[in-house]
Amino acid sequence: MPTAPQKVPNNKEENPLSFYTEAFAAALPEEIVLRTGAAFSDGAFFTVFFGKTLRVTHPVFSLTAEGLAENSVLLSYPAKILMLRMLLNSKKTLWNGAFLAYREIPNAAIYDSNFSGRVRSRLARAYGKNAETLADFGRRAALCGAIPVRGFSKKDAAAYDLEVLPGVFIRITVYLGDEEFPSASQVLFSDNIVPVWDGEDLAVLGEVTCKLLSEVHV
Repeated sequence: MPTAPQKVPNNKEENPLSFYTEAFAAALPEEIVLRTGAAFSDGAFFTVFFGKTLRVTHPVFSLTAEGLAENSVLLSYPAKILMLRMLLNSKKTLWNGAFLAYREIPNAAIYDSNFSGRVRSRLARAYGKNAETLADFGRRAALCGAIPVRGFSKKDAAAYDLEVLPGVFIRITVYLGDEEFPSASQVLFSDNIVPVWDGEDLAVLGEVTCKLLSEVHV
């Protein structure tokens, strides 16, 4: 008799999520609070992610936030993994004002071309076509809580800082193309992001940021 089709495991999302939720369940809340500075109350951690307060229950993991739709990228599988890895591995570090390119993140240089395709090229295509799309980038960034980079003034470019976690930033600059050069973008990270996420995580964070910009209602 024919057998029922088996579900193909999603190795990119479901298996890592299961692994991290098990590790999270075994972690001590007081140790996480001491290391990350995240608030913990009534069986849940509270952390601000792109300006939204997320509730992460412990020991049974769930991720929710008031005012966010269930299909929001900030509650998606990638966001869940980022939150779990942040709580499990990160150490709160003050920012000294420096920014790093993706290739400058420890052990990330080998993946820089991949990051370019997944994030930088995507931003350039979406917002670097013309003056209208560049203005759209500015509107969307502002609605995500971003602020213009102080002192940045170029006619054919726009640069914004988005606060990913409290005191941790991602800086996005979009450049319009011209007859000589195609449109481009630059993505930088405040250097205190290094104790929070590794290079692979930051590629995911870049994609989450792109999706966040695209899903905001302008």
